[in-house]
Amino acid sequence: NLNQMGLELPNYSALQILSGQAVFSVDLSAAEITFSPDEPSVRITLPQPELDLRLDMSRTRTLAEYQRNGVSISEAKGYEAYIHSLTEVMEKSGASLREYIVNYEALQERARASAETQVRRFAAAVQRTPAQISVSFRAEGGTPDGQ
Repeated sequence: NLNQMGLELPNYSALQILSGQAVFSVDLSAAEITFSPDEPSVRITLPQPELDLRLDMSRTRTLAEYQRNGVSISEAKGYEAYIHSLTEVMEKSGASLREYIVNYEALQERARASAETQVRRFAAAVQRTPAQISVSFRAEGGTPDGQ
C-alpha cells in the first residue's frame, strides 16, 4: 500500500506492507449439474472462487517513509490519508485486487483445487450408481474453462 499526501509533489509518502487473510469461497448454489442419459457420468460446473480480503491492521508494517523538508503533517492528517489509502484497497474487488496481492494467482489456483476436491468427494458420496464425475469452473466470461 502506498500512502501519499500532496498532489503533484507528495509532501508525505509511506510504503506499507498490509497483512491479512485472503479467503476464497465458491457459491455452490450457482453450480450447474448435468447428467448424461447415455452413460453414467455427471458434469459439475462451478463459478470461480470469490475473494474476501480481511486485513489485520495490527500486523501492518511501514517499509519506508518520505516527508518533504519544511512540511509539517499533523497526526490527524496522516491518519486520515492512511485510512483513505486502506479504504481504496478494500473497495477494490475481483481483477483490481490482484495488483495488491503478490501471490493472487497461486491462491486462486489452490482455492479451485480445494473446491474441486470437495465437490468430487461429495458427488461420489451421494451417487447411487458409480458414475464418472467431471468438475470444471466457469471462465471469467461465464463458460466452462476445463476439467
